[in-house]
Amino acid sequence: MSVETDLQWANWTIQTFEERGLADLVDLRLTEVVGAAYAHIIHSSGRLFDIITVDGGYRLECLHAASHAVKNDGVIVIDNADRVDLTSFLATWSPRLMESFDSGINRTSFYRGIP
Repeated sequence: MSVETDLQWANWTIQTFEERGLADLVDLRLTEVVGAAYAHIIHSSGRLFDIITVDGGYRLECLHAASHAVKNDGVIVIDNADRVDLTSFLATWSPRLMESFDSGINRTSFYRGIP
């Protein structure tokens, strides 16, 4: 599942998956809602996910939502995990940190699912 607010990006994503014969594997939801309502769209599927990637707007809200939508043995990937606004929240997840990669520009971190 992908929740997108950018029509151009959503169209590119759909086209790319169609070209690769993977369109049936993608549940892309385009929305204009913001904040917590945006972040909680993931719950509308009624599923738990193996992998959740958080990248884009409303990251803190998305992390809260992801913590309830990932399988216990799943992974949450956070792009720009070194953002100051995420520091306090991610400190509570430190026991679940699997790996971080620092490009010199930003950090991407991988966390185990939160039960």
